[in-house]
Amino acid sequence: MAAEALNASIRALLSAIEAQPEFASQHNVRRGSVFYMWEFVSNTLRMLESEESDREAKSDVVARSMFAKILFHDPSTLCQVTGDAPTRFSTEVMNKAEEVEARAGVWGVAEGLLRP
Repeated sequence: MAAEALNASIRALLSAIEAQPEFASQHNVRRGSVFYMWEFVSNTLRMLESEESDREAKSDVVARSMFAKILFHDPSTLCQVTGDAPTRFSTEVMNKAEEVEARAGVWGVAEGLLRP
């Protein structure tokens, strides 16, 4: 159940990122902070869905979920990572990122990766 909840949360976050006004133009050229975060979250979802997920890959999913929340909430850190100008993400994106982080924590506990 925890994996399904995390999967659904990540998909909801991806949808919220795709609703950002900058997404279409950045996706077309495959660069920019919004595109970077969409790709980062997409890769996290692929890791979660991988049938070959071992303990290390599962730990990476949890860590990436936490790091994504940091990047969405702190434009200066995202700028350092991408080299782009600061981007303000919508409240919906930031709320979905918080939900992903929370569900990743629950999943991490269920998988024995984190302590309750």
